[in-house]
Amino acid sequence: MMNVDLLIPRYSGKGGTETVVKKVAEYFEHTTNIRFHLVLSQGMDSLDWLEGFRDYQLNKYQFSNKKLQYISGILYLAHYFKKTDAQVIICLNTTMLRIAAFFKKCYKKEFKLVSWIHFSIFDEPAIRPEYLPLADYHLAISSGIKKQLSSVGIPNERIFLIYNPIDYKERTIVPVLDELKLIYIGRLMLKGQKNLSELFYALAELKTKWSLAIYGDGADRVALQELAAELGISDKIIFFGWVVNPWERIEAASALVLTSQFEGFPMVLLEAASYGLPCVSSNCPTGPVDIITVENGLIYPTNDIAALRQALSKINEKEFSSQLIKKSINQFYPETYFTVLEQFLYKIIS
Repeated sequence: MMNVDLLIPRYSGKGGTETVVKKVAEYFEHTTNIRFHLVLSQGMDSLDWLEGFRDYQLNKYQFSNKKLQYISGILYLAHYFKKTDAQVIICLNTTMLRIAAFFKKCYKKEFKLVSWIHFSIFDEPAIRPEYLPLADYHLAISSGIKKQLSSVGIPNERIFLIYNPIDYKERTIVPVLDELKLIYIGRLMLKGQKNLSELFYALAELKTKWSLAIYGDGADRVALQELAAELGISDKIIFFGWVVNPWERIEAASALVLTSQFEGFPMVLLEAASYGLPCVSSNCPTGPVDIITVENGLIYPTNDIAALRQALSKINEKEFSSQLIKKSINQFYPETYFTVLEQFLYKIIS
């Protein structure tokens, strides 16, 4: 039995990283050779995402103050590292990586230390690239992140490109061809990472008939509603707020849109494609170029409103096949993904 522990920072419990982590942990819960155990040393805003999964440990002393939260997490990990028998410890950010490297040396442990970063390492403030060489190996969820790791001096033989998994969906979202019915799913950010203002400005000048359904919430919701009113497009946009599973509500659409300035590996694009829905995405670092193909969507240069508008105007002109869209992401379905991940795990402990 191989014991693999995942050190997870404090997250909201509603993001794509949590979805991937649970999918991986649940898969290995039903195998006899590898056991995944989650360590939540700083707590979690919501534990709903772990419903039905038991193999995790949680620091019950949670603080709203970030300094106290960090100190509590360190003390919790000091106890954890002293007792763990894991052969592999995977860290989801560089803070966890630095702490793990310290206690590995302190307690003279023999586990292999692995980084599994879910964000562009040069664009996410929580990621400190100078700590990445502390890991023995690295899981890269996109070709862009693999290039970033190489650029900070990580040898290629220590980087494993595994992407992220997505389940195959039997249901297909019905294409809408007589108008442009767009979907956005994610955090509401006027600028910054999600850069939704770019979409609003592009839509304001779009000549074709369109509508936009937004699933998600965030601090910029009011600012986005004000921008929509200023541009005269409020009547074409519906804000649904945060929804547990928005795909259950979407029966018909033309495309999903992503306007991000940076990502790690945007799972929302895979989710859309798994339902046969084409995507329009910015060519941001990192991830979209690994997913978007001629069969499943269009990609445009980041921060180019005119190019986004042109892509949106073309989406209904292209004859996308829902079945070809689903097939275009075959390499991300579980059968392929978990075979690659298992091979990696056995390789690093052999």
